[in-house]
Amino acid sequence: MMLWMLFVAAGAVLVLAVLLAKSGAKKRR
Repeated sequence: MMLWMLFVAAGAVLVLAVLLAKSGAKKRR
C-alpha cells in the first residue's frame, strides 16, 4: 500500500518538468 509514494513521485516529476520547460523557454527567449 505505497500508492501515495507513487503519487508524490509523479507529482514531483511533473513539477520539475514544468519548471524546466518554463526556465528553458525563458532562457531561449
